[in-house]
Parts: sequence; structure tokens; C-alpha cells
Amino acid sequence: MVNTIIIKYICYIYIVMKNIFIVIIIFITSTCQIKASHIVGGEITLQHQNGFNYKVIMTLYFDQVNGLPGAEDQEVTLYLWEKRTGAMRTSITMPQFSNNLVEYSQPECVDARLLTKKIVYEATIYLDPERYNDQEGYYITWARCCRNYVIDNIFSSDPETGGIGAGQTFYTEFPAVVDENGIPTNNSTPINFEPLRDYACVNRYFEADFSGIDTDGDSLAYSLVHPLSVVEAVPLPPATPAPYPEVVFQPGYSLENMIPGNPEISISNEGLLFLNPSLTGLFVFAVKVEEFRNGKKIGEVRRDFQMLIIDCPTEGNKPKLTVNEPETNEITDNDIEVVFSGEDQTCLEFFIQDEDGGENVEIKAIPVNFSASDIDGLFSIKSGFLNGSEDTLKTSICIPDCPYIINEPMIIDFVAIDDNCPQPLSDTLRISLTIIRQDNVAPELNLDRTEVTIAPGDNFVLPFDAYDFDSDSIFAQLFGLNTRDLPDSLKFEYLSRFDELNGVLSWSPECSDLNPGLSPVSFDMQILVKDVDKCNPKFDTATVSITLADDESNFDGYEPANVITANGDGINDAFVSCEFGDCDNSFILPPDNCSNQYEGITIVNRWGQEVYHTKERDFYWDGNDNSAGIYFYEIKYSNRSYKGHISLLRGN
Repeated sequence: MVNTIIIKYICYIYIVMKNIFIVIIIFITSTCQIKASHIVGGEITLQHQNGFNYKVIMTLYFDQVNGLPGAEDQEVTLYLWEKRTGAMRTSITMPQFSNNLVEYSQPECVDARLLTKKIVYEATIYLDPERYNDQEGYYITWARCCRNYVIDNIFSSDPETGGIGAGQTFYTEFPAVVDENGIPTNNSTPINFEPLRDYACVNRYFEADFSGIDTDGDSLAYSLVHPLSVVEAVPLPPATPAPYPEVVFQPGYSLENMIPGNPEISISNEGLLFLNPSLTGLFVFAVKVEEFRNGKKIGEVRRDFQMLIIDCPTEGNKPKLTVNEPETNEITDNDIEVVFSGEDQTCLEFFIQDEDGGENVEIKAIPVNFSASDIDGLFSIKSGFLNGSEDTLKTSICIPDCPYIINEPMIIDFVAIDDNCPQPLSDTLRISLTIIRQDNVAPELNLDRTEVTIAPGDNFVLPFDAYDFDSDSIFAQLFGLNTRDLPDSLKFEYLSRFDELNGVLSWSPECSDLNPGLSPVSFDMQILVKDVDKCNPKFDTATVSITLADDESNFDGYEPANVITANGDGINDAFVSCEFGDCDNSFILPPDNCSNQYEGITIVNRWGQEVYHTKERDFYWDGNDNSAGIYFYEIKYSNRSYKGHISLLRGN
């Protein structure tokens, strides 16, 4: 019994102590979450989605070596401010979207002192044009403490122990969502920034692409800028409008000398970061990317990062790239100009060697004055391993039958690279390659008319022909240029005999083809004749405008005889219409049209008795057996009629 009680007591003590231990662990973890130093850098970008919806993306680079896991935020709250007044417009809380380690450019160059995590936060926000229309623009911020306590070029130490804490204020400017005329700007900030993946070596040239992409086609300007700190060195500083304090440089460092070297850290107009550092250590720097549209600044993205510079092993030898000059068939390591003409095989042979041996080598082609995403895939061999200094990687590249540029130089940088750490060493040959080809000649399209007006009931026929002068096969197409569809009854037919073509555009329109209310309608169309040259197809076009309008139908020119003699002398013997033959135009009835059709003629005597009626247009009335006198007629159409009188005379 006693033993049982003792065992239960021991179990109780164990459970209590276990719970206390768990509480302590939770407390320590939560404390570390807000007190750790971990910030490498990052940026905020804004992407237009649709309407006035924008995706906000914040990228935070987290130091896995010097930062504690508890400092990783599961969500962040950003603030949007109006530049002109400094008024806060809104806040947005964003959850983590992704969390991945940043890979080295060369995975085999891993160094335990550099391990960076890329944490991305995302959310979509609606920017109401009634609230975000100030033409001075807006900015979005997030502030966090702290940067690493082992940085060499700025004061950054634990503020709780009397040090100077340094945080980072993430800062991005963007324009109003509508311009001064209320038209949506639909602007996206620069996006797709690459991280700094590698460490640098002291007294060794280093470069990295730090550029972004502007999907709107705006121009970007890059410059180094003083990194921003936070208004208060606490884990989550209070939200305040700009301006924001800057980090404090250690003696000997400044904006102009953030990382010393020859040259010191610099950035090109294209966003290429470069330096030849003279000191080892961990250094903070910042880049400002300004966005310009039509010469006016509309936005800005600030990017902070830190660079680790170490003392690396002695740098090896760069690979050696040579090429077989086609004209002389000699191997050279000089830049060359090559011209291929006629049916020459457009191939180049390359050779790569490396004095160090034991190197993986690779070759790539970089277009200089043209674009081609597939050119790297044209090498017979792309990479290989060189055991010793005498080994050679032989490869070739053949430009396609349809060159990227015809009859003008294609400038291509061919680059051989090895697997040196932290960045590969390289050798480059710039080759100017011209491929001479007979330029394709466009076919010629011929037709008699390009503008015509027709009426319902007409038979419209427009013949056309085409010829290709360099004997390419040709074909034809018809395209409507109006928003309305072309009539189904419009026919487009042609016969192609390789380099010759004959065709007809024909139409027999009906009243139903007119606009509602029977008003005229126009159809604009384009006849296209194109050859099938595989490299540079060309074409010729002609625009045809057809206006369909109803015929005029009125009695303005209709003046039939008003006296008939009926005496057989051949002069005014009858009251007649004239549809065919040689007769006075004034006797011709108005034509039928879509709105008015002939229905018949009726003749009555003075007492209103009908003496003649017919529905035939070609009517003939000689008085019959009626006595001399005055008779009245009505020529009836569906929408109107024409009335008159006839004097019937008898005798000579």
C-alpha cells in the first residue's frame, strides 16, 4: 500500500515538473521570437492584377547562421501611407507564402558561415481609386528589429545590453492608381529580384545581378543608397510615416564606402553589382531602384542585403576557350568575324581546356545584338569534365537554316566557365557572324477596284490575281476589317498554281443584307496574299470597301404621254411603258427596290369605272373600244403611287 502511494506521488511530481519545463520552453521560444537578430535584407513589391486589385509581396531574407528560429514571423503587417500628407491609408496583414533556403550559384561552394533563408509574404489588396488618387503618390513600409550583431560596417548590437540596435525599414513607393484624368495607371513596381547567393573573396573581383524586371516597360535606374534603420530599436517598431532613420556607419565606412575595395562596391545602370573587396567581414549595403515613365519618376523600391567576404583559397586558372576559324581552318583564341554565304554549313567548332585539371567546364552562348532563347540548346556538347590540363572538351554549334539575323552581323559572346568557388572563372570569345542569304521578295497582288457601291439584286464580281517573283508558293486569305461579320453569301475563291494565283470575290446581296430600316451598310475587308518562305515570309494586301445601298425609286423623271390618238399612224397610238428597246427615257417606270415594288396600273373613265388593269410592268393600252374623252390612271407601288390623266382622241 505504502509503495503504491509513493509511486503515485513520484508520478505526480514528474507530471508537474514536466509541465513547468514545457512552460519554460514556450516562454524562452516566445522571447526569442522578438529579441533575435536575424535580418539579412529584402524588399516590398506591388503587382497589378486586374481592375484596382494589386498583389503585395514582401521578401525577407533570414540569416540561418546568426539568427534564431524563433525570430521567424508567421505573418507581417505592412502600412500604406500618402506621400503628400504622411497620412496612413491602411494596413495589410500578410501570411507566409513560401519559405526556402537560398541556393548558391555553385552548390559545391557551400560555406558554413553563409546560409540564408528566403521568406515570402503575400496578400491581395484593393486600392480604391477614390482614396488612392493623389498624384504625389504613396509608399508602403514594414519595420523590424534587428539586423545581425556581427556586422562590421554599421553599429548593430543588442540594445538591451546598451548597444546601438539597427533594424530595417522596408520601403517602396508607388504612384496613384489613376492619373490626373482619372485613367487607371495599372502600374506594377519592378519585380523578380534575385538574392545575393554567394560570398565574395577578399582581393578577388566579384559581381552579381541585382536587377529587377519592369513588366510595364518603364525604365529603371539603380544606385547605392544609405540603408534605413527603425524609429525605435524594439522587435516590432511603431508604425510611423517617413522620414526614417538611417543606420549608423562604423568609423571608416560611409555611403560612398560601404564595402571598401578597388573598386569599392558599385552598381551599374543595368543593376550589376560589382566590387573587388579589400577586407573580410560581414557588410550591409542597400540599393535603390527608381522607376521612370515618360521621363517622370513614378516609384521606388529599396533593397537591403548583407555580403559575406572571406579569405578564399588561392584562385585557380580560368578555362581557355578557342575556336576553329572557318576561313583559315586555324585554331585561335582571338575574337573573329565570320561570313557564311550561299549554301555554306553555318557551324563553328570550339575547344575548352583548363590548366588546373579536375574541373567541370561548360560553354554558353549569349546574344549581344539580338534575342534568342534557344541558342544554348544548339551546342553538340554543353558541358564536361576535364581530368587534366591536357584534356580538351570539343563542341560545335550550327546556326539554324533560318538565322536570327539575315545579311547583318549577329554578335555572340561564347563563354567557357569552370566550377571555381565562389563564382566560376570564365573565358569569352566575341564572334561576329554574318549569314548571307537572298532576301525574300514579297508577292504582288493586283485587282481592278478597291471601292464599289452596289444594290440588292446586283451580281458583284471582283477578280484578282497575284504573283511571287522569287517562285515561292503563295496563298490568299480574306479578313473583315469592320466589327461586324462579313456576309455569309460573300464568296472568296481562288486557284493557286504554286507561284501564281487567280481568284474572285463575288456577292449577290439581298435586301436582308441592308441595315435595319434598309439604310446603307458598308463592309471593309482585306485580301492578303502571302508566300511560304520558311525563314522570312512576306505578303501583300489590298483593302476592298463595298457599300450596299438600296436603289433610288422615284417618279421625278417619269413623264409619259398624256394624249393618245389610237388611229394606227404609229404616233402616240397607245399609252405604254418602256422596259426594253429604243424609247424615250421618260416612259421608263422607276425600278423596284427593297422598300418600293411595282404592283400594277389601273385606268378609269370620268365616272370611275375601270377600263384597264394589269400587273405587268410592260403595259399597253390603246383605248380598246372606249369612246374618246379623258381617262385617269394610277400606277401603284407598294409604298407610293403615281397618278395622271390621258386624253383619248378618235379620228384623224
